[in-house]
Amino acid sequence: MSTALALAAAVGAGPAARAQQQGDGPAPGSTTLDPVTVHGTRTDPARGPVRGFVAPQSAAGTKTNTKVLETPQSISVITRDQLDAQGAQTITQAMRYSAGVGADLYGTDGRSDWFVIRGFGADVYVDGLRLPKVNNTSASGGFANFRVEPYALERIEVLRGPSSVLYGRANPGGVVNLVSKDPPSEPFYEANAQVGTRSRFQGSFDVGGPVTADKTLLYRLTALVRDADLQVKGGTDDRIAINPAFTWRPDAQTSLTVHAMYLHDSNRHTVSFLPASGTLLSNPFRKLPTNFNDGQPGFDRYKKNEAMLGYRFSHQLDDVWTFRQNLRYAHLDLDYRTMYGTGLRADQRTLTRFGYQARPSLDSIAVDNQAQAAFSTGPVRHTVLMGVDYQWQHLKTRTWGTASVPTLDIVNPDYNQVIPNLPVTGRGTETQRQLGIYAQDQIRWDRWALTIGGRQDWTQQVNRNRLNGSVVRQDPDHFSWRAGLVYLSAIGLAPYISYSTSFQPTSGTTFSGTPFKPTTGRQYEAGVKFQPTGFNSAVTVSFFHTTQQNVLTADPDPTHRGFSVQTGAIRSKGIEVEGTLSLTNNLRMIGSLTLQDVKVTKSNGADLGKRPYAIPHTMASLWADYAHPVSDRVTVGVGGGVRYLGRTAGSVDNSLMVPGVTLFDAMAYVDVERWRLSINAANLFDKAYVAYCSGGTGCNYGARRTVIANLRYRW
Repeated sequence: MSTALALAAAVGAGPAARAQQQGDGPAPGSTTLDPVTVHGTRTDPARGPVRGFVAPQSAAGTKTNTKVLETPQSISVITRDQLDAQGAQTITQAMRYSAGVGADLYGTDGRSDWFVIRGFGADVYVDGLRLPKVNNTSASGGFANFRVEPYALERIEVLRGPSSVLYGRANPGGVVNLVSKDPPSEPFYEANAQVGTRSRFQGSFDVGGPVTADKTLLYRLTALVRDADLQVKGGTDDRIAINPAFTWRPDAQTSLTVHAMYLHDSNRHTVSFLPASGTLLSNPFRKLPTNFNDGQPGFDRYKKNEAMLGYRFSHQLDDVWTFRQNLRYAHLDLDYRTMYGTGLRADQRTLTRFGYQARPSLDSIAVDNQAQAAFSTGPVRHTVLMGVDYQWQHLKTRTWGTASVPTLDIVNPDYNQVIPNLPVTGRGTETQRQLGIYAQDQIRWDRWALTIGGRQDWTQQVNRNRLNGSVVRQDPDHFSWRAGLVYLSAIGLAPYISYSTSFQPTSGTTFSGTPFKPTTGRQYEAGVKFQPTGFNSAVTVSFFHTTQQNVLTADPDPTHRGFSVQTGAIRSKGIEVEGTLSLTNNLRMIGSLTLQDVKVTKSNGADLGKRPYAIPHTMASLWADYAHPVSDRVTVGVGGGVRYLGRTAGSVDNSLMVPGVTLFDAMAYVDVERWRLSINAANLFDKAYVAYCSGGTGCNYGARRTVIANLRYRW
């Protein structure tokens, strides 16, 4: 930002200065000095670095720079300091200590980041634009899932509850917005070397700063290389990630930031699907070890390439209006081949398996145009946001699969069996389009803050089956809205209430060929936020009641076996408590408690009145770390946390339940001037546990103890 300041004898305050600014010339007896130009850069408080664990502002809930205290919906912001302190290696791990978030519920699956919020799925965004997404639970999508390297992020924003009013198609669980590291205005250089359990070796660096002396052009380059194994024997977790970015700020009103991302994952067997007998239940022959491989070394592979290129443009037209445009193109291609278990035979030692192969390719374009106006009408202040966004994605899939593959003896597994060629099972395309227009008004009067908004979406989805020539078209439209009210007291206490809705198009048709309607969600939420004046702390207590309608359930007509109807419904209600506290300059704490009752309220199946898979009733966590300056050059720090995940349903009728588990984490570090040596341990006491079960055939172990040492140098 450049500002020319004409300095007179009194800086911008005296009559001489005012006369000169008005074009009347210098006042008699005054002295005119040469202009002084001050250079700097604007820091977006909803994107920039935060010192500590408490971020006062977030754009996820409103798409404007709004204080978390004024947003009438529950939000968590996981800062860069928290990511570093807890040693998070994935997006899922980063959210372990957030209220309402079920993380690590699907074990050590290395293909994607799996989590649920308030019992429902959630959508992942990067810098406010949706990551392309296919049905993660369906093999027809080829598991073409984007992942983002957390080292390239500045923060993670978790917005709980239906959020279609700003984002369009969305699951009722909420939105997880990943905020990329922007180029810094001051030189910054960092390098890391990591070693850890499971043969982990990783190197990374993060460098950036001004390119030009006037700081109108900035750059940043973040990169990472990893060679590591997964918990499953024979599984790998190798990665290359490169993230360059440039910012151009020709003046104080204009900013253009270009971000690019390349990620390459080269893995072998990623996850095992094991029987309940031998994992959760006793088996007459053996207890399956937590690293048991149900696949076929030499056959299994998971090789993925991701690339994204986009920009964020902002221009302040005048004191009222600001225009912003965000755009991104993304591409993914995957070569995936695996063998996985489908259950034990009657002898309780022969594991049947399924061979599967997919080669999907996914392309997408997303653009969001926003016009924001800030003005007052008498004593009432308004921040009005109007926007038009468009999303397009095109998926091409080829799949192969068969159950006619060699079985595996769980007592003496033979991994040298001949695997037959897999027959083609699918070949087709899926094209999705969404056009949305939305408007929002944030109204501030005295201590009251009212947020109200509405959105209209037009969507289209076309599925083409290249094997049988069938085409299914769906083009539903939907109106979403939200309203919320917050009272901002003088002591930092902010009670709030809100109502929000969502919709999500559903693939497929009924028996008669009628395309499914979108599932819809709605939520009532009330709570209180507290950010005491003068303290770097924040506490949120929220009560929520969320429902999802038009859920697929089995067609009750016995002649329509294998088809579904949309008469199902799911309800989630409960309470969440989350606190982020800086008790002193050196002591920080994060605590959360979730009590939720998630139930299938309408269904034609055995799940009626039951809890869905992998949704605990109770979750709790507590983290604390303390830094102690030993001298001017040396600081040492220690910290640790405890996480509790309650028991979850392991079968549709809830007859099989997965026990709850309590896990401990720890960290320690020492800073010596520019150097930091840190050690993080997750599941410190090496607890062996089952994280997830889907009936008696698909159980996953949770992650055993993981220890990572990191040496960092900044200059």
